[in-house]
Amino acid sequence: MSRSRRPGQFLTLFLLALVMAGTITFTLLFVRLGYTPGFFRLWLRDWTVAFVVGLPTGLCVLPLARRLADAFSR
Repeated sequence: MSRSRRPGQFLTLFLLALVMAGTITFTLLFVRLGYTPGFFRLWLRDWTVAFVVGLPTGLCVLPLARRLADAFSR
């Protein structure tokens, strides 16, 4: 991978982790509790934890996922 592609790839992964963590935590919290007072405060707390876990996980898993995708698409 060339160095010129790395910033764009990291930004893509950052945005994907941001959206996925937000969507999943919002949905699960809403299904579990419904809309309650303080919902958005709870959601932001859960989203922050999910994002902090999701971004490094994505960084670690992405190379393996690329290799597997390449192997299956041959």
